[in-house]
Amino acid sequence: MANEIKEHWISIASFGVGSLGVCCLYFGLYKYKDKIQLIQQTPLQSIEEISTQLSNEEKKQVYAKMVGRVDGDKWIESPISRKHVLMFKLRSIWNTSVQIESTSFYISQAEKKVSIDPKGAILYLEKTADNPTNVEHSLESGAQLFLIGEFSMQNNEKEKSQLVVRKPSKSNLLYIVSVEDELSIIKQFKTIQMGWTAVGSVFLFGSIAHFLFFGQKAIVPQWLFQFVSSTHPL
Repeated sequence: MANEIKEHWISIASFGVGSLGVCCLYFGLYKYKDKIQLIQQTPLQSIEEISTQLSNEEKKQVYAKMVGRVDGDKWIESPISRKHVLMFKLRSIWNTSVQIESTSFYISQAEKKVSIDPKGAILYLEKTADNPTNVEHSLESGAQLFLIGEFSMQNNEKEKSQLVVRKPSKSNLLYIVSVEDELSIIKQFKTIQMGWTAVGSVFLFGSIAHFLFFGQKAIVPQWLFQFVSSTHPL
């Protein structure tokens, strides 16, 4: 009887591992594949091209990529390096807490500007300092910036219309503000994609192997077996 109960719980654990494998494969094969395709297929446009589309009232928003130099009228001091920056991200190495602060900044091409609203963006900033508890990434004036997001016209504090890029209203669209170029971001996404796919394949096929061939000694992780055994004494 005890052996039957043990086998029952191990089968449940194996099914759970298989389900986790399916989720990992989904992220690898579909979610990140879609993200990579979106970056590649979104048109790279200039400020002038986007402004023309919006001024002619062809569209209220334009989803596009853009490259240019970043600048701002003010600066803030980063907490570790004490540099004058436009934005910093401070991440704790002990937990997932992240502190992000920024001043108003924009991307420019020739004499044209686009104001950047960083709220909700995936940020790829330059690592500028660290200490035993935190890692600091910053955005400095003059850096080459890659953007992909939703561009639109809005009135500023002086009631003048200005071009702004922000997080898209559609949840399936990416918003990226990066000091790294497009190819570097795609390479990172592909690495994550391969990681999810590899982990998912191990979990899924290990689970299948348990049910079909090897029983308890398949790829059900030892820690999971011990956890099930300890929480359900036989």
